[in-house]
Amino acid sequence: MTQKYEKLHGLLLAAISEIAEQATAAGVDDVVVNVTITKDRYDGLELKYSVGRRYSETVTGNDLAPAVAEFLRRYGWNTQHNTKLISNT
Repeated sequence: MTQKYEKLHGLLLAAISEIAEQATAAGVDDVVVNVTITKDRYDGLELKYSVGRRYSETVTGNDLAPAVAEFLRRYGWNTQHNTKLISNT
């Protein structure tokens, strides 16, 4: 079992590193990714992914790729269209 856990850990790190690179490219300084796995007797396993910034709302979904895309759409747009300083005088 330990080998499976190590493989899963490596895959999660690779995925989160890619998300962090995409966030940086979109001008987003910080990103938080949470994976929640629940199991119950009747429905089996359920995965929920939440992607957000440290002190902001998160985007939550059952599939990681659309959650990341929506996060980048929301926060990347805010960063790129933020008021810019034209002159310091």
